[in-house]
Amino acid sequence: MATKRISQLETISDALVTGEAIMPIVISDPLIPNRKAKVNQLFRGLSAGSATAPGLAFDLDRDTGIYQSAVDEIGLSFGTASLYNSRRANTDGSSTLIIRAIDTASATSSIEITPQGSGYMTVSGDFIQTDTQFYLAGDQNPAKKAHFNVDTISTQSGTRRFDLPNIGTATSTTVVANDTFQTLTNKTILIKDSELQITGSTDTAKIAKFECDAWEAPGAHTYRLPDFGAAQTQSTLLDDITEQNVFNKNLVNPTFSNTPSNDENNPTKYVIFDSSQLTQDRTVIWPDLNIKAVGEASAQTIANKVYKGAVFCDTDPTDGEGRKVTFDLSNIEDNQNYTFSFPDNEVTAPLNNGSDSNMLVTEKKTQTLVNKTMELMKINNVNDLNGNITIDASNIKSAVTIQFPDADATLLSTNNISDVAISFGGALAAPVLGGQLRIQQHFMSGW
Repeated sequence: MATKRISQLETISDALVTGEAIMPIVISDPLIPNRKAKVNQLFRGLSAGSATAPGLAFDLDRDTGIYQSAVDEIGLSFGTASLYNSRRANTDGSSTLIIRAIDTASATSSIEITPQGSGYMTVSGDFIQTDTQFYLAGDQNPAKKAHFNVDTISTQSGTRRFDLPNIGTATSTTVVANDTFQTLTNKTILIKDSELQITGSTDTAKIAKFECDAWEAPGAHTYRLPDFGAAQTQSTLLDDITEQNVFNKNLVNPTFSNTPSNDENNPTKYVIFDSSQLTQDRTVIWPDLNIKAVGEASAQTIANKVYKGAVFCDTDPTDGEGRKVTFDLSNIEDNQNYTFSFPDNEVTAPLNNGSDSNMLVTEKKTQTLVNKTMELMKINNVNDLNGNITIDASNIKSAVTIQFPDADATLLSTNNISDVAISFGGALAAPVLGGQLRIQQHFMSGW
């Protein structure tokens, strides 16, 4: 029998509350009165209950407490909702502890963990969530969600790591998508040439590819795009096949070839333009004709040319350039074009007279003239240019031969008989002799 009332009992601290230290007062089973139970026996004998009627309920709230639906499981109910804890054995020998949300008043229930103040939630172990069930929702509009997919990874197993970039002092950045119009900055893009493709904006079947394998040696090469100015909005790259117009280009050491060849035994022959001797910019103007370039030492026929300030030199490879001839046309009247023709190459009188070449006749050079017919011929006195002889052949009707003696002689005329001492070695004979010469002939014959 108890000696004290319940109100007279001392308060027992939590440290002394054990299954053997106290005997609580319980309402006995009506069929078996006067039974007692210890604390540990009391909790061992709790009903499993349910989420809406937990086996261990809190006073004044009979739907809030602890319940159990199966062995080795436990649930915490609070009103219409509860969090139920269970365990699942995995096939690899591990286990998974499950916390499941249940709400009898709603078909859909979410779990929200809210740290206090600036606190945050930390998961010390690996956190794995299936991609179909993992979403990131917007803080201002939860209806906006981001969904991730890892099933596109090529291998069936294995973990792939995606490193976030270092954005420096910036506070945010944007992920790059494969089909979204975006502007990329501060990127170094390293892609295999066979995998880099640029498709048409309206026709994706049109694809542009780049190739680096043709390089003879590895290394980084820089290709700079030209600045075509603010007045233009687009330009076209040059290739080695397409027929294109090229504007505003300065070609340095260009070479030209019709048929490029990779045959080592028959290498390509190139035309090279050498501008190393230029001292300033020069302009080359092409005529409006199909032409062939003239080479310095090439044997060519040149037609329809007007030479200004022409100078001709010898072909001697050693010092021929020091022997030159200049044509002076300053005496020709303005707007006049004079023609100098060469004689015909007749059979009886060949132009070269056999194997001998012709030679130009000059004003002061001592020369021998052969096979010449002279019209209006004059002979000048070298000491007095006013003294000259004109050969008048107007009375000649046929070819006439004048024979000179094989000795020094003075020609006689009708005007110099008295001025010249004449001595004849013998009698003169001629069909007709006139004037003083006839009298002298008769005198000498005894007239």
